[in-house]
Amino acid sequence: MEVVIKWLVSAWPIASDILKVIPGIVIFPLSWFLAVKKIGVSAEISYSTSASLVSEYFFDTITVTNHKDKALTIFEIFVIYEKDLIIPLLTCEPPLLVKAYEAANCDIPPISGLSCGGMEMSLLADSRKLFEFYISTPSGVRKCKTARRPNSVTEMVKNNYRMMSIKRNTYNGAVYSSSVAYAINYKYNGKEGFSFITVNGMIYLDWPLRENRVPEDWLDSPETLVRKLKDTNIASDLESFSIADLRDQSLRGLLQQRFSRPTHT
Repeated sequence: MEVVIKWLVSAWPIASDILKVIPGIVIFPLSWFLAVKKIGVSAEISYSTSASLVSEYFFDTITVTNHKDKALTIFEIFVIYEKDLIIPLLTCEPPLLVKAYEAANCDIPPISGLSCGGMEMSLLADSRKLFEFYISTPSGVRKCKTARRPNSVTEMVKNNYRMMSIKRNTYNGAVYSSSVAYAINYKYNGKEGFSFITVNGMIYLDWPLRENRVPEDWLDSPETLVRKLKDTNIASDLESFSIADLRDQSLRGLLQQRFSRPTHT
């Protein structure tokens, strides 16, 4: 018995050291897991698209979801379309801050059109599989994860992507596309406003009257349109009106004007 007691006494310092280490061994996997959750960037982007009579088919809203246990700072969001076209979707000034495990919604303004290298282009309505979203963060560009933040789009161009530029035509703050021919400025019930007239003759956007269409053959010139309108209920119902010529003078716009109207002999 005495021998056993002596052995226990001599072994106790070693056993004590082992007992001190055991909690650390047990806690280490949990600490490692929590540390990994804070490393890197893991984000997901969902989106919706829209179009109207006066604006092109484009992104409407995007939602950025942060899957990491730390805040995510975003300087820029852009899209790779058809593998080699870059669309600079959103520049965040100030930077967008998405908290850990939370999401942020971003509204995308409507556009008048897209072009690349002088060629006008459009997104296909069924092209969802052709979009790849990237974000520019303090740690670099990530495919919703890549290169560093400075000149992030330029870095992608170096990899043979073709840059698409976004065009937004505005009239009194409202965006319109090449589908618009004119704006009609009016005064009605003492209030001033304006609406767009499309190349097909539809009157769109905050129009106060029930009569909301004009014949397409009235749209050949602003003078013709004004002369024809003066003989209609539109002119008699409005206190005053004027026409602004917004017809697209690009090749695409001229072709659209030419082939969207019937020819007259």
